[in-house]
Formats: sequence, C-alpha cells, structure tokens
Amino acid sequence: EFGNWCFVEDEQCEQAAWGYCEPVGGNAEHGACKDLQGWTDSEGDGCQVYAEKGWCKSDGTPGAGWDRQWGNFVDFFSQGHSALSACCACGGGNRNSAAARNACSDVPSWKDPDGDGCAEYANFKWCTSTGGFGVGWHEEWGNFGGAPNAAKACCYCGGGAGVAATSGAGI
Repeated sequence: EFGNWCFVEDEQCEQAAWGYCEPVGGNAEHGACKDLQGWTDSEGDGCQVYAEKGWCKSDGTPGAGWDRQWGNFVDFFSQGHSALSACCACGGGNRNSAAARNACSDVPSWKDPDGDGCAEYANFKWCTSTGGFGVGWHEEWGNFGGAPNAAKACCYCGGGAGVAATSGAGI
C-alpha cells in the first residue's frame, strides 16, 4: 500500500526530490482513518487535494477553499463515492476505531452464496457504509446475494448484529 505523493525533506538523504510518503507507523494525519485508496472525483481531484485546498471540513461541510459556485460535493461523485464518503478530511474514509468496532458486530459466520464473508466485503471495498455497491464491486456481479445480504449482515456495509440495538438504524 502506498502513501501520498510528497516532496522529501532532505534530497541527499532520500536520493530523490519526491516519492510515495507515509509516516512510520502509518498515516495518522486524521487519527485512525485512511482515505479510500485511489479515489478521485469526476474531475480527477483526490482526497489530498480536498484536504490541502481546504475544500471540506471533517464534519462534511464545505471548507474555506470551496467555491459554492461549484455546486455540492455530490456533483463530483465518482467511483461510487463523493469526497464525503471517500476522504478522511471530509468526514469519510475508512475509520478503524475501537468505538466503531465495539458498536457493531458482523452476523456470526455469515457468508454470501459464493462463500465470501464480511471480511472480504470490507477488504475488497465491495460495499459502502450505507449498504450500496462499493468501488470494488463489479456491476456484472448483480446484487448482493444471501439471506440476509451483506448490507444487513456486515458492519462495514451498514448492517451487522445488534445495529438496531446500538443506534436504532445503521452505522
């Protein structure tokens, strides 16, 4: 897995002026959150651009750098996401906090008809946190299979065991 492109601090030490950069121990600029790898909006701008230009805030609202004449973030929807769901700086991304893990648990031993479980749906980004198709899902696969399906069985997909008890809706 690669970090963001950046300029190095000491070219003599690094032997290059730029490269993939990720701090030792992982990228913790947004706490325990990682931007959706490889996501760019419909105009080719990625999460790093949204963060650097101040286009959004972590609560999902437009930042100081966002020009309201551009419209809404959803106007730049791409690859199954907008910046609001793909980028940590905008309140999205993949969060891996103890609170999130404790708030929900996957339906025990759940598998879809092809034998894939919640871990595969999360690892391959087959679903979104709202139960929709994720960036890794291929249209030709059709709908999620199984009873219940991943959207109901997996926390990563917005479902899971005990979701109604913890939040009254979904995560």
